[in-house]
Amino acid sequence: RGNTAHACHRGLHTYPGSGYRPTARAVFQDHVSFRNRYEGVFFHNSDNVGVANARVSDNRIGVDIDRAESVRVDGATVVGLSPAFKALMEAQGVTGDDWPPRAHCPRTNSYRPPLVGVQLHQQMYAGDATVGADLTAVAFEGLGDATGCAGSHAIGASDEVVGFFDVRTQASGLTFDAQTTPFDFCADHGVPGGAGGAPAVEDVLVRDADGTLTGGAGPRYVVANSPRMLALLDPHGEGLCAQDLSRCAAVCDVPCLRAHTIEVDSLAPAAATLRAAVDGGASAALTG
Repeated sequence: RGNTAHACHRGLHTYPGSGYRPTARAVFQDHVSFRNRYEGVFFHNSDNVGVANARVSDNRIGVDIDRAESVRVDGATVVGLSPAFKALMEAQGVTGDDWPPRAHCPRTNSYRPPLVGVQLHQQMYAGDATVGADLTAVAFEGLGDATGCAGSHAIGASDEVVGFFDVRTQASGLTFDAQTTPFDFCADHGVPGGAGGAPAVEDVLVRDADGTLTGGAGPRYVVANSPRMLALLDPHGEGLCAQDLSRCAAVCDVPCLRAHTIEVDSLAPAAATLRAAVDGGASAALTG
């Protein structure tokens, strides 16, 4: 309780090794992580952990949920770029091209990656996929294009593709300041000339339990606007999903999604294809 991480490679992190998987939920309370080079909080290869009443500010990524299930972020404030840090960099003349990197969005190869409040990764490690990340009463600030890092946003997905998106994520009680972009799933933000394009991950899905993520009535879902997801959530083209091409996302007013567990013979070909269809003929093929 009440620990602080400042000017580190990463702030609070459960890595390297096999991570942290307590039998009872471990909550890091009143934690502060600010001005670290990469993540403020990095949950990796972990399960049954969380932060409560945390203050995470001026990190490249606020909270990174990577191969971690049953993670709870409760009552946190996540700031991408604070006015104090911005003023300090301007007074010191720090730029994104300086080495070693000190600016909030230093150049990485040919582009400057965006700032991200909470970054989701698509695969679980060894836990229960039905108990995913829960973001409750989280306040996001300073996470938009005004930071100077193109495409900065509050909630996004890593473009590390190792399979399908199998960690459930639910959000409720979220708030955003006027300069924050609530979500963005694009792959090319920060790349010169990037303007939306394809989503970084085709099958990301976040349940907006009360509408505070999307500004509407919940529950509803925010998904990557890939043909696969749109075919499953709005198979008849009834306008259930409103696309936001600039963020490679769609907001879908679908009240319930049912889960099914399907197993195949381990001796069957690895490239088995599941075809999901609904009445009326609409279908989607999932190969894995």
